[in-house]
Amino acid sequence: MQNDIALHQVLYVYNNIWYWDVREDACRVFLSMLSPTGAGPSCVAPAKFAELLITGLQQDICLRNIALYIRHQRGAPEVVMRVSALAAYVKSEYNVGLVSRKEGVKTLLNVLRRCGDDAAVCEHACVALLSLAPFEKNRAFINKSRGIPAVLGVFVKHPGAMPALSAALDLLAILVEDFPNHQTNFRTHKGPALLAAALKAGLEPRSKRTALNIQRLCA
Repeated sequence: MQNDIALHQVLYVYNNIWYWDVREDACRVFLSMLSPTGAGPSCVAPAKFAELLITGLQQDICLRNIALYIRHQRGAPEVVMRVSALAAYVKSEYNVGLVSRKEGVKTLLNVLRRCGDDAAVCEHACVALLSLAPFEKNRAFINKSRGIPAVLGVFVKHPGAMPALSAALDLLAILVEDFPNHQTNFRTHKGPALLAAALKAGLEPRSKRTALNIQRLCA
C-alpha cells in the first residue's frame, strides 16, 4: 500500500513539474522502486506512468526533429532515464500489452532513429524492444516499420559500445529467427556486413555467439 502511494506521488511529480532535472530524477526514483525484473505483481506501476513516458519520448523526438534537442544540454540524460524506465516497465509481461497499445513500439523505433546518437539511449531502447518483440504482432510491426534497419543503425553509430551492441544483437536474434521475410530485410539492409565488422572489432563471448547464430540464420 505504501509503495503504491509512493509510486503515485512520483507520477504526480513527473506529470506536474516540467523542469528537466526534476523529471529525470522522477524517472530515476521510479526505476529504483521497481522490482529487479520490472514491475512485477508486488509492484504494479500505474498505467498512467507508461503513457507519460511514451508521450515524453514522442516530445523528445519532436524536439530532435526541429534541432532543439541538440541545443538543450539536459536533453540526452532525460531521454536515457525515460527510455530506461520504460525498459524496466515492460520487463513484466503484465505491462507489455499496454505499452504495445499506446504506440510504444513505434515510439521506441523512432527513438532509435532520431535520438540514437547516445549509446545508452540505443541500449535501453533495444532492451525495451526486446521485451516487446516476443509477441507476434509487435515483431510484424517492427519489420513493416523498417525496424530492422533502425536496429542495425546501432552498429553504425556505436561500433565500440558493447552494451548497446549486445542489446541490439539480442533483439535482432528474436526478429530474424524463423521469419524468412525478416531475414531478407536483414540482408537487404547490409546486416551481414555490419555483423561481420562487429565480430572483427571483438564482441564479448555471449554477443559473439548471438552474432554467429544470426549469420547462420541469414546465410
